[in-house]
Formats: sequence, C-alpha cells, structure tokens
Amino acid sequence: MHASVFSEIIRFTKIENDGWLAGGQFLTDALTRVPFALVTAPRINGVNQTNLYLAPPQVLTESGVRALRLEIEEQPSRPAWHSVYVIRRATPVE
Repeated sequence: MHASVFSEIIRFTKIENDGWLAGGQFLTDALTRVPFALVTAPRINGVNQTNLYLAPPQVLTESGVRALRLEIEEQPSRPAWHSVYVIRRATPVE
C-alpha cells in the first residue's frame, strides 16, 4: 500500500485522536518502520479488550503458530485507555 493511501486511512479512522497519537505522531512513527503490519488482536489472557498493533511483518507471515507473545515498546505519557501499541518483538508461543 502506498504511504499516501495509508495516511488517508489513518486520517479517516481518526486513530491519531488517541492520546499520544495526536499531532501526527502515530503516522510519522509508522512510516519510519516500513515494512510493518497494522493488526488488531484480542488478548489471550486478561481483560476482554481488542487493540491495534503496529508490528513487525512476521506477525502476518509466521505460519503454524498458535499464538505470538508481543513485546510492547514503552511509550512515554501514554494514557491507560490508548488503543494502539507498538510491538518491538513477536515471539511464537510454544
């Protein structure tokens, strides 16, 4: 997908209205990480909550894996209710 199309999707969905994402920070960060996967996934354990993840592309290409353990990057000044997490590493769960 071309960067301009991705930018329009982000603007349309208003993802950048979410706390630390405001002011174009999410889009700027995402475009510096190409290639990446923008995925949504529920937690296996914990509260019933679905989030968006800016993740390495292997989360979509890893086959034969029941689940992935996602290591989330620390983000300064993030509100507890934010919806997009940046994934540092995705490790298959055995």
